[in-house]
Order: sequence, then structure tokens, then C-alpha cells
Amino acid sequence: MQLRNFSIAASLVMFAFVSSAAVAQRKDVTLPPAVERNTAASTVNTFQFFPPVNNRFQIQPRGPENPAELPEYEIETNDLPVGRLIADKRIGSKALFPGISGTGWLPADPDIAVGPNHIMQVVNSSIAIIDKATETITWQQTSPDFFAGMGAGTFQFDPKVLYDRVHDRFALIFLEQDGSPQVSKILFAVSATNNPNGAWHRYRIEAMTGSGPSAAWLDYPGWGYNKDGYVVSGNMFGFSSGFYGTQIITIPYADVSGGGALTSGHITDGSGVSLQMAEMIDASASNVYGVSRNGSTNLRLYSVANVGGSASATVTNLTVPSAAYPAMDAESTEGNFLDTIDRRVFTVKYRGGSLVTG
Repeated sequence: MQLRNFSIAASLVMFAFVSSAAVAQRKDVTLPPAVERNTAASTVNTFQFFPPVNNRFQIQPRGPENPAELPEYEIETNDLPVGRLIADKRIGSKALFPGISGTGWLPADPDIAVGPNHIMQVVNSSIAIIDKATETITWQQTSPDFFAGMGAGTFQFDPKVLYDRVHDRFALIFLEQDGSPQVSKILFAVSATNNPNGAWHRYRIEAMTGSGPSAAWLDYPGWGYNKDGYVVSGNMFGFSSGFYGTQIITIPYADVSGGGALTSGHITDGSGVSLQMAEMIDASASNVYGVSRNGSTNLRLYSVANVGGSASATVTNLTVPSAAYPAMDAESTEGNFLDTIDRRVFTVKYRGGSLVTG
């Protein structure tokens, strides 16, 4: 794990930096070699949809299962009163541009990415493109319509979208799952240019591990990228029961940038849980790093090498200053409760020699 030249900021409720000397005391563990899988490509163009803005949404009779995270750690409370804000002014006020108005899901699992001229929004299970100049939605469709023609089912959830600053493109994922027959796929798409209005290269990537009673499906995706490609991570839950750790899936940029066939790498870590991969904004970064929490005073750090080829990964545990977990169900100002999920890491960025997570 090549971590000598960066420091780490880590906490769900505060940031704390650890010196590179502390990182040097690590003990790395190499994960099993990647298993390669081949996936055919499919291209879709946003201009083929009519009307371009379709407010219809996919009604789902069931929401994402989001099983309880395993293993469980003691949950500590923090000192911030629920429903309170710090007094400092953090943003200027202005009129808000409209986003996707309906999802058919609870929760909606929204995510957003900002590029040079466009904003992309994804929810369970719709996709929208917003023009930054006019602050209006110029294109909106459901994810089953966007991924149509690839054999995907309609139960698509846990979307993520990012603007890839290294390659100047947008990329997005949805998860697909079914219990009968057993299905677990990653629906991945990358725009052909920095303008999301146009061609997209799409892939339906196998995510299921094991078979029979040990078959597992991928949930709660994390993902990031570097100059060589994209990396998706996720928790693996048994279709019947059980927890099977974390899976890491690498997507070489050279395969998908022009819409060619994809050879993805699949790495498993039976001891991992709720791993988030980093956006490696520095174009020179050779590895993609990832972070998960491993107790209130420990981080589990991942380094994925050779994302564009035969990928490999190492993992280590790193001691950090103690940080309290949020309350599982925090009371909101409306008298209801907010599900904070648990201690999971939500985002990771690497820039200027530092890895920052929260």
C-alpha cells in the first residue's frame, strides 16, 4: 500500500489528521487475486428519448432491503444536539433550481454530480440532466428506460453519479437485484464526452458471488476512480441469510471510454464491511484508495493497484483519534426520526497528497 506521502482525515463528526509516520507502522494484508469477467457493451443516446423530460417514475412495491451492517460495534452518541445547526454562515442564499420531483421510493437515495456545464441528479430510480446556465432540467428518464435493451430487471436502486475530473466525463451506476431467479448486477454507464446530453456507453456487470446457499448479492455501493478506471465496492449479503464481506470491482477506463467490451476485475474481502472508494482527483495517482470504519478508533484502509489491468488490492488497519458514532435514529425538527444508517463512511476524496473521508 503506497501511503507514505499522504495524511488521513477521518471522522463522521469531526476531522482528524494522522501523520505519515503512523501510516509507516502499518501491516499490509494482500487480498486474493482478482477474478476477471467479460461484459459486452451497449450504447444509448439521450436524444433518442421522447419526450426528453419524462416525469414518470418507477413505482416499487418494496424498497432496498439494506440489511443491518455486520459486524456490529457499540454505538456511541455525539455531543451535537439533534436538529441543531452551527451558528456560522456556510452558504449564500439564492433561488433553488428544480430537481427530480418524484421517485416512487422511500428512501429516494439521491446523489448529484457537477460538471463544467451540467449537473446530473440520480434517485431511486430516475436520472436527470440539469443545465447550469438555465438551471432547468433538460433531460429526465427512469433508470429502467435508460438501461433498456440490456436484459435488466426493473428493481434498480442505490444510484451513484460522479463527474470524473481526470477524464472529463460523467459516470453513473445503479444496482439491480432479484431473489427469484437470483440476480445481482451493477448497471454502469459513462458519457462519451463531458456533455451528458449525447452518447453513453452502458454495461451490465455481474456482481453475484458464490452459488446455491452461499450465493450473495451486492448492496450499498461505494465507488471512485483514477486515471486508469473506476472502482465499485459493496457489501455482500446472502440471498437467504448471512454476510459475506466486501467485493471490489475494477472497470478499466480504456475498455469503456470508447464503448468496447469490458474485462472487469472482482476482488473479495471476507472481513470487509461498508467500504467507500475514493475519487482520485490527482491525475498522477496510480492506485485507488478506499476507507471503511473499523470501530471508533480504527480505520480499514484499502489500496487497489492496476485498475486498468490485472487488479490487486492490499488492506491495513490504522489507529486514529477516537470519534463518536452518530445515533442510529436521530430525532428531526419535525418530530419524526432520521435514519443515520450507522457508522458507515459516506465519501472519500484524494487530492494534494491527502485522503479525506467523512
